[in-house]
Amino acid sequence: MLDVAIMDSEETTIWNRACMKSGGTSPREGDAALASLLSLHSLAMNGGLVHSLEVLGPARCAAAVEGFRYFGLAEMAALIERALEKPDAVIPHAGICEG
Repeated sequence: MLDVAIMDSEETTIWNRACMKSGGTSPREGDAALASLLSLHSLAMNGGLVHSLEVLGPARCAAAVEGFRYFGLAEMAALIERALEKPDAVIPHAGICEG
């Protein structure tokens, strides 16, 4: 887990840009990846994975998947892709896929 207390000012600036400004006006690849990843994560933590997929829609979900991959979280990206293909296999509000 990220310990925000140990982030330096540059890391804090990047984090804030992703969280509050969707990566900024001219986001670099990492900014866009982090912003997309966090948009899905935030919604999933609030209402579950299925909720986040419904709210974001296909294009933003695809961007989130790429964001997870960009940061080396391929298993999470694969889970989201499976949920997109078969949302009924995801237990609502738990973020758990069957089989």
